[in-house]
Amino acid sequence: MKDSHAEMFGNPAKDKIKGKNVLAQYSIPIGASEATITFTGEKLSEEDFDALADYIAIFKKQFERKQKSEDGKQALKELDEIRSRS
Repeated sequence: MKDSHAEMFGNPAKDKIKGKNVLAQYSIPIGASEATITFTGEKLSEEDFDALADYIAIFKKQFERKQKSEDGKQALKELDEIRSRS
């Protein structure tokens, strides 16, 4: 668990990551995992967060498609195993 509000909900930094100006970093607890978002550049605006939300929606759709594909592959594998026993 994070020790401070700043660590959990955003910790603007003037550090450099790979030569870029870090505007803000957010560590987000997600179930048993954690995501870290780093904003770099010259400035950060409210619209940037709206754009981030749009990208998150796209990433979610990609993840869902991948999960369905993997589920389908597993079902086919199990069907092949059943057929090979007959």
